[in-house]
Amino acid sequence: MNIIYNTCMDTYTFVGIDVNNRPPYYHLAAIDSQLHFRSELTGDWEELTQFLSKTDKLIIGINAPLSINTGYLTQSNLPKHHPGRWPNCRRVEFELAQHGAPVYFTPNDPHKMPAAMSRGFTMSRQLIDLGYELSVNQTEKSLIEVPADAAFWSIMQGEMIDQNQLLGRIQRQMILYELGFHLPDPMEFFEEITRFKIKMGSIPLDLMLTPQQLNARIVAYTAQQLWKNPERVAKLGYQQEGYLYLPADSSALFATENAQ
Repeated sequence: MNIIYNTCMDTYTFVGIDVNNRPPYYHLAAIDSQLHFRSELTGDWEELTQFLSKTDKLIIGINAPLSINTGYLTQSNLPKHHPGRWPNCRRVEFELAQHGAPVYFTPNDPHKMPAAMSRGFTMSRQLIDLGYELSVNQTEKSLIEVPADAAFWSIMQGEMIDQNQLLGRIQRQMILYELGFHLPDPMEFFEEITRFKIKMGSIPLDLMLTPQQLNARIVAYTAQQLWKNPERVAKLGYQQEGYLYLPADSSALFATENAQ
């Protein structure tokens, strides 16, 4: 387990969790209302719950679906949706993809979920059993869904480079840096690169966060904005399949909150 603590606390802690395909399965980043870094953890479920149990007043965002695909998309008979040609997904995911957002697709059978998605969905059920609520109203233990790639996209309103590519990491770290996170300026990475260092394979990757760290931070940021500036967060989805949140004014995206 790798855990870092910052003991400076205020009322709420905003947590972002990214879920991995292989151990360690979870990466957690926690911030306060001013985007000050509180703690970071990479570990398993037991280590995750140990941290959460010591922290009061939490809003947790997870980069994984918290609700199952109920088939609402197929039932809706949308003109652009052709069953069999589109992946098995929730209606909000289909609508985000139609607008160019990079987003995961949630199947209607939990057993068909990719490993990381399944682990995230199971974790959300376990957190609900521990008293967390899929709500941010008058509760000290809230749980929300924040698809990390779509969250970055909602801020950029442009194409996101694959997070597993170096330029994709630089792009995401630049977004976080410009949002006010206390991180190394990703442009310093280019200042450190010389012809000699490239030839020797000495690339200053220590200046760059990993994809898991980047995802956890944008998810935590969305939770923080939902509490501090709710008008700057879009709530998307439908009562039949649950809601997800993106750090952007809903008028800048598309309105799905008027659930049918």
